[in-house]
Formats: sequence, C-alpha cells, structure tokens
Amino acid sequence: MNDDIVLYSTPFPEETETENVSTEEPIEFYFPDVHEKKAETYTLKIKSNNNEFTIENLSMNGTNYVSKTKVDTIQWPEIFELIVESDSKRIEHYEHARLIQQTKHNQTEEWYLIFSSVSNQEIESMKMKSDIEYLSMMTDIEIE
Repeated sequence: MNDDIVLYSTPFPEETETENVSTEEPIEFYFPDVHEKKAETYTLKIKSNNNEFTIENLSMNGTNYVSKTKVDTIQWPEIFELIVESDSKRIEHYEHARLIQQTKHNQTEEWYLIFSSVSNQEIESMKMKSDIEYLSMMTDIEIE
C-alpha cells in the first residue's frame, strides 16, 4: 500500500545485544485516511401526477443535496412527492415536499438543493385559497 505510514524500529541502548531486534525491517501500520471512505451518493425522485424527474449522483452537505451542475427545476410542480435513495440502500419518502431554493456555492462551483416538507395544514390552506380564487373568477367578484 503506497499511502501506508511506515515506522522503523530503533532499539534502545539496553536492547542492542538482543538478537530479535532488527533495525532493517520496517514495522508497517495502516491508518485509513478519513477521505478514503467513498462519499455516499444520493438519487432524488420528484413525482407529481404522471410526471417523474430523477436527479442522480448527488452528495449531501448538512441537510442540503449537492450537485456538480445546475438542476433544471423549471418543470417541477410547487408541491411534489420526494423519494431519496442512497448508496446504502436507505430510502426516505416525503409525501409532500417543495424546493425552497437552488443556490450556487461560489468557492466549490457546486449547486445546493434545499427542500422542505409541506404539512397537511399548508396543503389544506392552499386548496382553500385556490377554491376561493376560482369561485371569485367564476362569479366575477374581486377579492382583495
């Protein structure tokens, strides 16, 4: 292994006459580098009605998913089902989620995707608002 740390044994003065001490052969110790561990990658599946969008090869930084390129989010609905799969076969499922923002990190040139779950109360409120706007449009009444 090329990256192993090799230590050489140096005998203490009182051990110089012992036959078992060798200064020629290295004692090898292996210290795994923390960066050797392959970073886990994630795949996101965005589902809504009959549409499905898949984003692969993402890493994670905190609670943000990180992409090496900008992700096209134009066609994503406001609220969607989000399924997160990882290399370790862990699956997270969010029935209602939204994209909060996608932002570019200036130093790393990577894109951060920030998601939020949406509560049932928020969905009911959005539906009620939509229903009111529809009724207003159909009856030609302006609501401020």
